[in-house]
Amino acid sequence: MFRLYSALLFRIFAVAFSAVAAGVCIPAAAQPAADTLYTLDGAYALAGKNGALARQILDSLERQHPSKGHSAIPRYKIVAARAFVASRDLNPRRALLYLHSIADTDELRNDPETDLFITALMCNEYQVLNRHDEMLRSMLLYLDKARKYKNRLREAVALLYLGDTYSRDGAHEKGLQHLRAAQEILRTQTGNKKVTDYLLWSRELEAEACFRAGDYSGAIRITRDLIAWYGRLTRQQRAGTEVEEDRNLNFRQAQNHISLARLYALNGETAQAAGAYAEAQRLLANTDKVLSPQMHELALDYLKAAGRYPEALRRAWQYLDEARVGDTVNLFNLAAKRQLSDIYRHLGDYPHAWNMEHQAAVLADSLYARANYETALELRTVYETTEQQAQILRQQVTISRIRTVAGILLIGIVALGIILWLLWWNGRRVKRKNRQLFEQVAQLGEVRKELHRIRRALQEQEPHRPEDGDNQLYAALDRLMREQERFRDPNLTREQVAAELGTNKLYLSRAISEHCSMTFLEYTNHLRLECAKAMLLCDHTTKIEAIAACSGFNSVRTFYRLFQKYYRLTPSEFRRVASSYKTHPC
Repeated sequence: MFRLYSALLFRIFAVAFSAVAAGVCIPAAAQPAADTLYTLDGAYALAGKNGALARQILDSLERQHPSKGHSAIPRYKIVAARAFVASRDLNPRRALLYLHSIADTDELRNDPETDLFITALMCNEYQVLNRHDEMLRSMLLYLDKARKYKNRLREAVALLYLGDTYSRDGAHEKGLQHLRAAQEILRTQTGNKKVTDYLLWSRELEAEACFRAGDYSGAIRITRDLIAWYGRLTRQQRAGTEVEEDRNLNFRQAQNHISLARLYALNGETAQAAGAYAEAQRLLANTDKVLSPQMHELALDYLKAAGRYPEALRRAWQYLDEARVGDTVNLFNLAAKRQLSDIYRHLGDYPHAWNMEHQAAVLADSLYARANYETALELRTVYETTEQQAQILRQQVTISRIRTVAGILLIGIVALGIILWLLWWNGRRVKRKNRQLFEQVAQLGEVRKELHRIRRALQEQEPHRPEDGDNQLYAALDRLMREQERFRDPNLTREQVAAELGTNKLYLSRAISEHCSMTFLEYTNHLRLECAKAMLLCDHTTKIEAIAACSGFNSVRTFYRLFQKYYRLTPSEFRRVASSYKTHPC
């Protein structure tokens, strides 16, 4: 029972306090204004009041995109808000899932306030789940971070956490040392309205530590000082604190008087205990009627300590009725049933005590089953979300690949078009050049014919002049070559021709050299090229190799080389140009 009471006490105060201690602004209004509802502060304000709407707001904020005119909210802040909403909905496991997903991230290290808030909230969730070792590690981590960020106020808060924890664990002296060290730090802080709240809370924790240590007199003294302190607060000092309104101050004083009544009863001062309890009831009459598990727990502890079990029974049933409002499967309902079981046991009504204990066990199983179901549902949601994100990523990769391939194809098509245009333009330029060369070849042929005609005319005009030996020999050679086409013989030699003309090769070479400045081979190749040119002009079907052989060339390569040397065109180009411009009759 003591550990349940401790967990509930820590739960009620630490959830709200952890957010305030870390600097997260949680609006106090029960229902935020319409224009501020769909904000992060609006979600915090609805935590513990309307969790479904708070989650809907966070979903909406997560879907917002800066490109649509919305202000960008970092994802880790939205996740931190989800953890706080889950915590206020009494779902510590889900809260821890959210917290662990953003803990120790680079973004969080650059935001000290949120980092401290998340660590404080993690301490609280571990406390609710009775995971003491993790809770203590988180508290020490909170203290280290506060010192790392050089935040004295957060350091004091961490010391308060640790002092209360050590006190609960039985290390009362160590706990009191931490609490008093925190008070020393808080007294040096000025200019912060929350320092008053922290100092008051530290005194409450100090009284509770003395109570756990069995020092009822010390706890009574501290509680009485605390009541007097609350009574001396002026409205100016209360401004900006949790007791700014009178009803909140009356509620806090009523809580302190009930705690004092419990301490008086345990210390054997019955009259003082009854007076303190009566004063608490008077103060509660001037406050709003709200569910306060801590108040019920303190009152029941006092009534049981004073032996007023019938009144404790009525109070426990009132506690149970209030805890049944809304969702009945909650920790407060469980605590009320266990209080009833304990009171029935002290009254000797064991059947009712067993019945309440049985209901408490069933409710505990339901809470555990619900927590497991919600955890499984959360894990499924996280898994489905991860799968959807992976699918979106795969689709984005596919789209990127398609765009890349399309871009490459487009570039290839453009490059191919440029290449085709260059080929067309180059072909046109080559064609124009070939036409010019063909026209030059044709002009040279006409000039050669004209020169030949002039030579014959001059020879006919001077018949009385006898030809010398070289001219006669060359004329005989020219007739032999042109009329008999001896140049078509690829194996024709100078010796053969000299023998047919009745001379020797030296005279023959001299006659050719003096008449046309050529060697015998050059002379025969010249005749062969003229023959091949004439055939290319008239015959467009015979292969080049056949024309070369028919013209007297025994090597196609030699034919190509000499033809291109004389006419500046290859035989194929010459034929193609000749087929386009038929300027020569066959």
